[in-house]
Amino acid sequence: METGLEFVANARRQLIRLIALTIVASSCAALLLIAILMIITGNVVGLASYAGVVVLGLAGSLATLALLKRRVL
Repeated sequence: METGLEFVANARRQLIRLIALTIVASSCAALLLIAILMIITGNVVGLASYAGVVVLGLAGSLATLALLKRRVL
């Protein structure tokens, strides 16, 4: 049986994983929408900054998922 601290640590790890996976899924959907808007409007330069912000969020959440197995966050 787990102690209280182990239970809280595991619950926190699962919550962080769920949040990171949600960010990954929403970032992929946002990148797809931005790409469609770039194609439709032809405004590549104007929408590239939005894509950059979404990519930063995606990279951060993927890094969180990678570190979650190795360290206690």
